[in-house]
Amino acid sequence: MLFGVPDLKDARASAAMGADAVVNKATKMLKDKFGEGLFVSADVCLCAYTDSGHCGVLEQDRVVNDKSLPLLVEMALGLARAGCDCVAPSDMMDGRVGAIREGLEEEGFVDTLIMAYSGQVCLSLLRTIP
Repeated sequence: MLFGVPDLKDARASAAMGADAVVNKATKMLKDKFGEGLFVSADVCLCAYTDSGHCGVLEQDRVVNDKSLPLLVEMALGLARAGCDCVAPSDMMDGRVGAIREGLEEEGFVDTLIMAYSGQVCLSLLRTIP
C-alpha cells in the first residue's frame, strides 16, 4: 500500500491530483517495472497533501464534507488511471465510498477495488506483530 509524501502542500491538496502526483507516478513506475501482475493499493486521503493536515477542505476553520468529496474522487481516479488496483480511503468524509465508486465506474474503472478502512487498520496491526 502506497502513501504519498508531497513536496508541496496547499488548501486543496493539489499535489494529490493528476499524473504528476507522487503516488500516481510511483504506481505507474511500479506497474511499468513489474507488470500488471503486481497488485498496487494506495491511500486516498487529503491530509498528507493539505497545508492544514486535515482530511478535507477547510472553510472558516471547519472541514467541509461536500466540497471534499470531489477532491477525494479526483484523487482516486488519478490512482486508477495510473494503474492502482485498489484505492483505500482513510479520510473521515461522509459518503466518500459511494462517491468514489460512482466516479470510478463513470470512468470505466469497474474492477478497481475499494478497501474498507477497517482492512487498513488490520493491515497496520499485522505489521506490528513479530
